Amino acid sequence: MQVSYLDWGNVENPNIILCVHGRLQNANDFDLFAKSFSRNYRIIAVDMVGRGRSDYFQDCKNYNQHQYASDIKLLLDQNINNRSDVGIVWVEFVHLFIHHCLILFLYSNW
Repeated sequence: MQVSYLDWGNVENPNIILCVHGRLQNANDFDLFAKSFSRNYRIIAVDMVGRGRSDYFQDCKNYNQHQYASDIKLLLDQNINNRSDVGIVWVEFVHLFIHHCLILFLYSNW
C-alpha cells in the first residue's frame, strides 16, 4: 500500500509536527495550518490509506487502527530516520504513557 503525504518546511528541520486527519478528511485539510507553522517546523500531513492520494484497500476489513498506526510508523521511519528520533520516541511515549501527555491536539472540521 502506498501512503501519500504532504511535506512543508525544511526537510532537515528536526522539529516536526505530524498531522493526521480524521475519517472524512485528507492531508490538504492542514494546508492553512502548515502555512502558518512551516517557517519554524517541518510539517508532515499524511493521507491515511483509503483517503486522498493514498492507495485504497478492496476489502474494508483492512481499515483499522492497527493498520493506520503501522502506516504512520513507516512514514516516520522513512522521513525522519537518521535526522531525528524524536518522532519515534514520541509515538512510543504516547503508546506507553498516554496518561502523561500534556497536550493532545485533535483537529476535526466535522
